[in-house]
Amino acid sequence: MNQDGTLTIHLTSPGAHEPTPWLEVLREDAMGTRVAGYSRDGRTVYLLSSIGANATRLYAVDAATGRRTLLAADPVYDAKALEVDPIHRRPQAVVFGRDRDERLFLDDAYARAVTRLSERLAELGVHGELDIDRSERGDRTWVVTVVACDAPVRYYVYDRHEDRLRFLFSHQPELERHRLAEMEPFVFDARDGVEVHGYVTWPPGAERRDLPAVVNVHGGPWWRNSWCFDEEAQLLANRGYACVQVNFRGSVGYGKHFHNLGAKQWGAAMQTDLLDAVSYLAARGAVDPARVAIMGCSYGGYAALAGAAFTPPARTPAPSTCAARRTC
Repeated sequence: MNQDGTLTIHLTSPGAHEPTPWLEVLREDAMGTRVAGYSRDGRTVYLLSSIGANATRLYAVDAATGRRTLLAADPVYDAKALEVDPIHRRPQAVVFGRDRDERLFLDDAYARAVTRLSERLAELGVHGELDIDRSERGDRTWVVTVVACDAPVRYYVYDRHEDRLRFLFSHQPELERHRLAEMEPFVFDARDGVEVHGYVTWPPGAERRDLPAVVNVHGGPWWRNSWCFDEEAQLLANRGYACVQVNFRGSVGYGKHFHNLGAKQWGAAMQTDLLDAVSYLAARGAVDPARVAIMGCSYGGYAALAGAAFTPPARTPAPSTCAARRTC
C-alpha cells in the first residue's frame, strides 16, 4: 500500500534477488484487486481485479508474459470467492455475492458434481448456501458447510465416488427444535435514485403489518450484510421486531462505483440510506415508522449514535414503546 492510497503488487521471479513491481492499482481499485493464487505448475496467476471495470472480475494471467485472459465477470456484483480444484489449482467456479450467492461455473464436470451434491442435500430436506472445502488432494472427499437463514449451520462430509453424504454436526444443535425467522432480501431506490439492497428478518408467525423494527447497521463500513444465519437478527425477530439490515452506499460487494459513493458520506447519504430503507418498508405497511430503533457496532455504532442524535421521532412514544427501545 502506498501513501496516496494506491497499491503496488510485486512479483519475484525465480532466481531474482528482489521483487519487481508487477501491477499498479489505483486507489479506487485497491479494495477490489488482489492476487487469488497460482496454478499448481506456477505458470498462471489468478487475479481478482476491478481495473477497467465496475465490479471485481477474475483473470488468468500468464506469469511469464503478463497476458491476461478474462474468465468470469458481472457488471454489478463483485466476485466473492473462487472454487479451485485441488489437483491443478485451476478455478472451476466463481461465487458472486448477489442477494443470494450464485456460482458461475467454469468447468462442466464440477458443475455436475455440485448439482448432484445439492440434490443429495435436498433429499434430506436441507437447503441453503454451500461452502465446499476441497483440501483433500485427490478431490474425492469434500467437507460441506450448509448455511441457511432459518437453521443452524450444518456440516457434512461428501464422498464423491460413492455419492455418500454423512452428517457431522450443527453449530447449535439445540436450535434444531425451534422455529427460526426467515431473512428476505429487498431493494429500494434511495432519495437520490441510487439502488440500495438489504435484508429483513421477520418475526416468525407474525403478520407483516405495522411491526416494530430495529435497524441493525453493519460495521466497517467496508463490509456488507449477506443472506445467512444471523444471531442478532434471530434474537430480535424472536422478540417480535423486524430486523432491518441495509447495505448502504459504501458497502462492499456491489462494485466500486457503489462502494465509492460512500466517500465522505458518514452521517450524510450513508445515513439517509438507512432512513430511506425504513420509509420504503413503512410505505408498504410492514413497519410502524413510530416504533423504529437503531443499533450496531463499529461503524454501526456511529450510525446508531447519529440516528439517535439527528433523526427526530415520528411521534412521542407510548410508555410500552419506550420500554421496547430501552431493550433494544
